[in-house]
Order: sequence, then C-alpha cells, then structure tokens
Amino acid sequence: MLKETLRKKYTEIRGEIPHDIRVMKSTMIWKYFCSLSFYKDAEMIMTYVNTKSEVTTYQLIPLLIAQGKRVCVPKCVGDSLVPYEITDLTQLCAGSFGVLEPSQDLIDKGVLKEVPKDEIDISVCPGLAFDFLGYRLGYGKGYYDRFLKDFQGIKIGFSFDSCLCPEIETDEFDIPMNIIITESGVEYC
Repeated sequence: MLKETLRKKYTEIRGEIPHDIRVMKSTMIWKYFCSLSFYKDAEMIMTYVNTKSEVTTYQLIPLLIAQGKRVCVPKCVGDSLVPYEITDLTQLCAGSFGVLEPSQDLIDKGVLKEVPKDEIDISVCPGLAFDFLGYRLGYGKGYYDRFLKDFQGIKIGFSFDSCLCPEIETDEFDIPMNIIITESGVEYC
C-alpha cells in the first residue's frame, strides 16, 4: 500500500481513539519504556512532544526529568532536527507545524543549549504507524530519517497496537527503530 494511503488510514485509526483511552494507553507505554535496561542506563533522552492523536509524551517529560534524566527535544531548523536540552515544559513554544519545540527566544539568550547527537542515548520517535521490522511511517517530511541516519543511540518508536502495520514500504532513506513499544509491550526489531 502506498505511504499516502497508509498515512490517511492510520491518521483515521489514531483519531478514533478517545482522549482518555489514548492517555491510559500512553501511560502503559511509558511504564514499559521506564522498565527497559536501556532507559535505566540512559543519561540523555531525546523525545518528541506529542501533537493531536500521537502517543502522549507531554506528561512523560516532567517524569523523566524528576527521575534524574536529561531530556532534549528536537526543533525543526530548515530541513533538520536540532535537539536542545530542556529542564521544564515552559521552555517550549509552538514552532514548525504547530508542534511544541524549544523556544527560539531561550536559545537566542543562551538558556537552552544544543545537544550533540553523540551525547543522546535514546531517541523516542513519533510515527503514524510502525511495522514489525521497526520501520516507521512518518509524516512525509523526512526530518527523523535525516536525523537518525548516523545516530548511534537506541531508536525507540511509541505506537498504539492499532497502528502496527504488517509492512511499510521503505526506501534507502528510511531508518528502522531498534524497539517499538505499545500498550501491550516491547517489541525488539
């Protein structure tokens, strides 16, 4: 199935999950995530900030910080994702595509610092759907695939069970996840 057809299908599937159920399933996903040995050993975690019907991470970020993890959030800069360390959700503001990202004002003032890619232990990635080989169906802009092409840390996709796909059409630019976590558990790819 073509990626555009899959994007439409999985956008609809995710959109049909009621908000309270989405939050409950997201909480289950976080519990699996926080139980991973990779998580326990990680110092710096990069995570997306959810929008619309994605697995929620907005409430996860303060939990990670409270557990002593350093957290960075990507900012769209041109065609690239640039991670900046944050210590509080108030350091985010609406950016590209309406997604919360590090405040440009705080970056300009030197409050928020860019995090070198090689300092990131885990990257939690969004996706509309994931297959069992770890490939993700993104939103079609290629930001994460470009960022992940030389990323050496653990790549983790958060997904709902209903958004697991038998197979996603791939090309040479698509980067698979190492792990997919759903409300049912952890899948190593």
